[in-house]
Amino acid sequence: MEKHPKFKIADKVFAKVKGHSYWPAQITKVDSTNTLPKYSVVFYGTKETADIEENYVCLYLENKSIHGKNKIKNTNFTNALREIIKKSFKKEVSNIAKNNTSSIKVNHKLLDTTSFEELP
Repeated sequence: MEKHPKFKIADKVFAKVKGHSYWPAQITKVDSTNTLPKYSVVFYGTKETADIEENYVCLYLENKSIHGKNKIKNTNFTNALREIIKKSFKKEVSNIAKNNTSSIKVNHKLLDTTSFEELP
């Protein structure tokens, strides 16, 4: 019996591989042919890839306060967090440009985005 996947291609997530902590990643492929969907991900910072069962994947934005802490002061993890934050911000700015709005809320502050160049 196929299960409807929770996540889709391009979602920014935290994914966990056995023996490691949750790590920032992006979904590149969804396989819902099994009882429990599996996701191919590319990890930010390292560019390594893995196939992860749905139980070990969670959305980045909803879980960054839980999994987004660099508990062991790992430089690769810090770089991965910077990369996912940068890509998330670029996507938000692109969405604003598409919707022809001129401001964005970041950390409860309204920013004027009229000075941002259009992003690819």
